[in-house]
Amino acid sequence: MDDTQRYYRELTAFRDIVQQNDPGQKFEKILVLGCGNGQEAVMMQRLFDTATVGIDIHENFVPGLSAEIELVSYDGVDLPFPADSFDMVYSYHVLEHVEHPRNLISNVQRVLRPSGVFYLGVPNKDRIVGYFGMKNRTLWQKVTFNIRDWHKRLTNQWKNPMAHAGFSHTELEELLNSYFTSVSAVSKDYYLNKWPQLERFLHLLWQNGWHRRMSPSLYMLAQK
Repeated sequence: MDDTQRYYRELTAFRDIVQQNDPGQKFEKILVLGCGNGQEAVMMQRLFDTATVGIDIHENFVPGLSAEIELVSYDGVDLPFPADSFDMVYSYHVLEHVEHPRNLISNVQRVLRPSGVFYLGVPNKDRIVGYFGMKNRTLWQKVTFNIRDWHKRLTNQWKNPMAHAGFSHTELEELLNSYFTSVSAVSKDYYLNKWPQLERFLHLLWQNGWHRRMSPSLYMLAQK
């Protein structure tokens, strides 16, 4: 069954953010890093009408997708592509699962072409609650996940990849600044695109600085 539509809101929010930041930019080749069963990469290719490659450490791609898109499995350490292979790399909630995130970021920088764009989302390590935007979990499951997270905080287990805690804004910004010439926080843009009905509430969060604790996730755009 085609389940690509489950990624529609995240990917269209990303597309709008990219267009707002650089309206005239065209992408010839995109890498979806951590594409799961491959359907996320297929949706990306359809949205941008651009050659797209999906890569993941688990080779559980949906049968038949390889006829539509290039899907690659790898060891989770070094990206198996030459330097300057892609105009853009997209990574949605992947970095928190990686044992050596700095190595992965270095690899992303390597495979990007000059002026290439890296967009990523990660859980906000400073969040009060999370998971409530997940569409494939029940309310009880989301509550349980938050109880589990707070237990790990209180027992000194709040770290990646064991707890998938994520990154604080400062941690993520410093990591990206080590490899990219330009880094922009686009979390507010992401949430405004995804939930326009909450515009007044979101402006209030950012105006008062509450987003540092209230945002369940962080989104950033980096340029080589």
